[in-house]
Amino acid sequence: MSPIMQYHFTYLPSFKRDHLRQGDILNKTEELEEVLKQIHPHYKKDDYKHFMVLTQSCDLLRRNGKSCKAEYITLAAIRPFDKVLEKEVAKYQKDKIEQIGVICSTAKRPALFQFIEKVFNNNHPEYFYLHNVEEQGLPEPHCAFLRLSIALRSIEHYKKCLNAKFLELAEEFKAKLGWLVGNLYSRVGTMDWTPEWKSPLEFKSIINEVLERKLLWAEPDLLKAMKKEIKEKGVSIDDLRQEEIKAFADSIILPTKKEKKKSVLDAIRKVIEKSKAINEDVNIDKLLDRIEQDPVFSAHIK
Repeated sequence: MSPIMQYHFTYLPSFKRDHLRQGDILNKTEELEEVLKQIHPHYKKDDYKHFMVLTQSCDLLRRNGKSCKAEYITLAAIRPFDKVLEKEVAKYQKDKIEQIGVICSTAKRPALFQFIEKVFNNNHPEYFYLHNVEEQGLPEPHCAFLRLSIALRSIEHYKKCLNAKFLELAEEFKAKLGWLVGNLYSRVGTMDWTPEWKSPLEFKSIINEVLERKLLWAEPDLLKAMKKEIKEKGVSIDDLRQEEIKAFADSIILPTKKEKKKSVLDAIRKVIEKSKAINEDVNIDKLLDRIEQDPVFSAHIK
């Protein structure tokens, strides 16, 4: 059974607002928003609500009331995890029908599952995953985009960043972030979701829930049939809405495995009957029965 915790293991349950540290998570306060308005206006957008400190903790320490060693404070933009997933899914959506309908082939599901697993366990080089802790000010899952960073002059903006701090990473995750940022070659061991936090089945269920929530899944045959039907009806995909594409998907009934086998066997029968290489006394029905029972044949009929 998973342990009961009041906070996610990525974060410290409490922290002091005495210094900035690598991995500190900041709100986009009015003070910071005013700074961004002047020097980084792009980050005023609504989906940039938080930032993560990337500068090393030792360079941010203020000793004896003096300024910190770092001349600049590097902050990574934090965006909702859904944006990360949408970006990854888009790699597998080659047609407009998939993009507009938010559809993904079931053949790509294992790759997306592995991607989410890697992000959740902070083993992806571009993102640092931040699980939602609503009671601490992060109501939905987010990711720090490690390559999407800005720099603020510490002598001017240190206090503003410190005032904006609302979450601090646990020590092992500060080390993991430092490894990711520094692009080192040795893996920092951090607590994974399983088995300490969730059982393997629970973790798998969480990832599957994410995949089901975001996407309409379609077998490759269904996608092919949808595209064919839309083309036959002379409909422009650009004119379709997501609900209309879903209606197309719901209206298509694919042949069962039994029906597919019959169709293939019928085609084989026609070839045999027309072929002069088969003796007239050959029992075609028995031959087709043997083909149908063949495990290799069955395995290729999905």
